[in-house]
Amino acid sequence: MFFEIENDGFKIIQTLKPLESVGCYVPGGEASYPSTLLMATVPAKVAGVDRIVVVSPPKKMSPVLLVAADLAGVNEIYRVGGVQAIAALAYGTETIRPVDKIVGPGGTYVSIAKAVVSHDVPIDMLAGPSELVVYADRESEPKQIVLDLIAQAEHSSDTLCGLVTTSSKLIEKVIDYMKECLPLAYRKDTVTASIEGNGFIVLAEDEKIALEFINRLSPEHLEIFSKDYKRLLEEIENVGAITVNGSSVLTDYYCGINHILPTNGQAKFRGGLSCLDFVKVVRAVIAPDNYSEKTFSVVNQLGACEGLLNHVRSLNAKVSAGDKLRQN
Repeated sequence: MFFEIENDGFKIIQTLKPLESVGCYVPGGEASYPSTLLMATVPAKVAGVDRIVVVSPPKKMSPVLLVAADLAGVNEIYRVGGVQAIAALAYGTETIRPVDKIVGPGGTYVSIAKAVVSHDVPIDMLAGPSELVVYADRESEPKQIVLDLIAQAEHSSDTLCGLVTTSSKLIEKVIDYMKECLPLAYRKDTVTASIEGNGFIVLAEDEKIALEFINRLSPEHLEIFSKDYKRLLEEIENVGAITVNGSSVLTDYYCGINHILPTNGQAKFRGGLSCLDFVKVVRAVIAPDNYSEKTFSVVNQLGACEGLLNHVRSLNAKVSAGDKLRQN
């Protein structure tokens, strides 16, 4: 894929080139995630990456995960997880060759490891632990809110889940229903640890304050339950992915957007994983036979301003107007 423009006799060509190799970390500390494997590897395949490597903890290396890797066209898959997997992808081992970039979510230790090796190997983002904020108005259904919070909390015990609202009555209903649902949840220990350790409820004085809190927190997932969602979407600046009047499970499994999303406030400056994470931009400039007076004038002024006069001299051989300018 390339883009070409021409200006003042110069032809500029911009081309997207795929990376040669990528390492995809697929978490597996408490569950197996074939969906995450697909989210990490399919965009790389579409982008044209030649060598796609998957690493995942051995305890959760399920047959379904292996089938997903095969369907996605993964070249190599290794039974290794945690910080050692990130180190292997970054620097290589006797059996694992290093890669050009590391992508994929993980727990706290994996995220820290990615941050450390990013000095030597580029990474996509610090994706994990997971985060969900629900913004709901007073007419929202508390049962749906509770079920969505519990669904997100079952990822891991360090998942961040919270409700932001301007309705104290809604909060009361959510708390009551949470007390009822929590003992009946699947993966109850993980869910309970997440809700009790990292769950929160924010009662905002007004909608403006609520939205300001969300933008500052910059959560991975945001669910909006409000009939006035169109106006709210205009005010939300920093978030990984938004689901309106529906569960974030839809974005995890079904809707077509990538569920590898920025966490820890990184939604302030980037979005979710995409094909763009697996390509680089290569630019070429095709110069004309003779440069114009405008070309030399600009280079001459900038070179003189910065004290880099050899920059100016390097153009002399091909500047048609150069002699006139130098005489002046």
